Amino acid sequence: MDSHDDLFGNTQYGGGNSGLCPNLDGCGTVYELSPGTNGVWRERLLFSFDEGLDGGVPDSDHLTMGKTENLLGTTLFGGPDNIGVVFRVMP
Repeated sequence: MDSHDDLFGNTQYGGGNSGLCPNLDGCGTVYELSPGTNGVWRERLLFSFDEGLDGGVPDSDHLTMGKTENLLGTTLFGGPDNIGVVFRVMP
C-alpha cells in the first residue's frame, strides 16, 4: 500500500495475448487498485509483460515497494537467457 492507500499487485498470467505467451492470454501484469467512492475500487493496469527482455510470468510472492514507491519484483521467464529478470515499475 502506498501513501495514498492504493494497493499494488501482479498477476502471473493475463494482460493480453502476446505472441510469446499465446496459451496464457498474456505473460502477466502489474496493477494498482485505488479506493473509490461508495467502497468501489478502481483498477489500473500499470504494465503488461511479454516474456521478451522485460520478462514474463511475474513471481507474485515477491512484489515489493521501495522507499520512493517504485515497485520491484522478479519474473520466472524472459530476459536474455529466458531465466527471468528483476523488474522495476516507477510511478
